[in-house]
Amino acid sequence: MSTPKTHRETPLTLLSESRLYLLLKEISPTLNSVRLIKKLLTLNFTSTTIILPLTATMTWGQLIDSLKEKGFIHEPK
Repeated sequence: MSTPKTHRETPLTLLSESRLYLLLKEISPTLNSVRLIKKLLTLNFTSTTIILPLTATMTWGQLIDSLKEKGFIHEPK
């Protein structure tokens, strides 16, 4: 069963750690884990770890665009 889509304008602060993991794992096979502790989002990929401070204005679309630009995700066609 696929995970329901999340609107691009959804603030990351409204998404739980488990929801972020499910959404990202679907489009990023190299994702190992997601941690959300005290407004710090940690994305652990096979090759690297990314730590992002979350702000109230950061959106799901911004995260996806950044990860796509860096080559960490591949959206299905």
